[in-house]
Amino acid sequence: MSNLPKPTRIVRAFFLLAFGAAIPLAFAQDPPSSSPTPTPQPPAKPKPNADSAVQSAEDQPKWDPLRAEKDLEVGKYYMRKGDVDAAIDRFQDATEAKPGYALPFRCLGEAYEKKGKKKPAVKAYQRYLDLYPHAEDGDKIRKKIEKLHQEIDKEKEKNYVSAPSDPGIFARHENERIVFPRCGIPVSAKASCTRSVVWDA
Repeated sequence: MSNLPKPTRIVRAFFLLAFGAAIPLAFAQDPPSSSPTPTPQPPAKPKPNADSAVQSAEDQPKWDPLRAEKDLEVGKYYMRKGDVDAAIDRFQDATEAKPGYALPFRCLGEAYEKKGKKKPAVKAYQRYLDLYPHAEDGDKIRKKIEKLHQEIDKEKEKNYVSAPSDPGIFARHENERIVFPRCGIPVSAKASCTRSVVWDA
């Protein structure tokens, strides 16, 4: 500082004093106001955690192709791991995040089929074919749909039996209910109706 001319040293000292005095003023606090302080609000109740990505993150946009891809990838991982329920949740999230995307519907159909839920599997496979009618595996999926329809029909036939003249022989246990499908009347109320009956377990 000694090599600088005297006026430059004076200007520099002036600026140091000005800035040195301004710094404490910048950090000075405002005096407390005389208005009453607001009472703190209790925290909002957390919503129950759902496994669905859409339900647990409401701020997520409905249409999100990147999230759909990630849900599909994670769902396939769960399928390989053997956690079919978690895979179904992820595939459903993918169908909601990108509704026109066919692949999650095929994966959803496979998951439902593995779970033993035939009707939802048929619905998912059919949606896959509706979205992607010229799919490379379209014939294979159509055969699966036909096979599932046959299995559903066989299950329906198992549930129907002929009603004998004495409806009392159907009472296997207390919780069983016998209903005539055409008239909708329980056997105990109308024993003369001899149509087929359904066993509700």
